[in-house]
Amino acid sequence: EGDPTGPDNYGYYIYDSGDIDYMLAVYDWFEIIGNGGTNLDLSDNGDGQYSGDTDVVTLPYEFQFYGITYNEITISTNGWISFGDHQMSAFRNYSIPGAGGPSPMVAAFWDDLMTTNGGDVYYFSTDEYVIVEWDDMSIYGESSNQRNTFQIILYNTNYFPTVTGDGDIK
Repeated sequence: EGDPTGPDNYGYYIYDSGDIDYMLAVYDWFEIIGNGGTNLDLSDNGDGQYSGDTDVVTLPYEFQFYGITYNEITISTNGWISFGDHQMSAFRNYSIPGAGGPSPMVAAFWDDLMTTNGGDVYYFSTDEYVIVEWDDMSIYGESSNQRNTFQIILYNTNYFPTVTGDGDIK
């Protein structure tokens, strides 16, 4: 607790909200709802099955992840993105990488999430970064009224260079 996990074999680290002594753990929140974000109109009532909705979005720049360059991402209602075109709508949080989800995958809040009762998934892009925001999502089977809002930000290495050439992700 208080320290990032990693590096993995490729050099990536994972930071969480408890890693406050590390500059890379500082999260940049860019509210995209009402500020140019596009509602992807994805629908998921969360049913404990392999259901959910995905959308494939073309990136405005090439993004390198683990040494492979991609020009599109798949966005899932179940709290993850995948590089490339993957129509799998996996909701079970298995080990990554693994048979339970697409590969390669970035899971911000991987669960059986629902868009019902006001939840939506938004997308926003500039030449510098891409933001995916899951807004007001609830978890299937949870009895509480807890709602979850979270983002993934993909940074363009032309504006935010890295040692490996791979893009930073927050």
